[in-house]
Amino acid sequence: MKTLLVVFVLLAITMTSFAQDIPKYEKKAKETVALYDKICELDEATEKALLPVMTAKHKELMEVKKATPNDKEAIKAVQQKYSKQVRGIIGKENSQKIAEYWQNQKNK
Repeated sequence: MKTLLVVFVLLAITMTSFAQDIPKYEKKAKETVALYDKICELDEATEKALLPVMTAKHKELMEVKKATPNDKEAIKAVQQKYSKQVRGIIGKENSQKIAEYWQNQKNK
């Protein structure tokens, strides 16, 4: 019984340490895809196609914000760089849903 408990504790510690190794931009990308899925009800193939684009976008945004934290033009340029790719993946109708969502968030 003690052996089982020790194995369980070691497994839990190992899993926790691996979970912390996920870069912040990957976590943010997964959260963004989950949000898009909630708003647009994306299918699994679309989610899989969207995740690498969002990961690259959030990685680049993180790098830009770290290098030039107050440069809003640089941040906007990164967002625009990926907007066409995202629009191509999720479609025009879903892009409109996302735009409406962000507009509502902005007005709160």
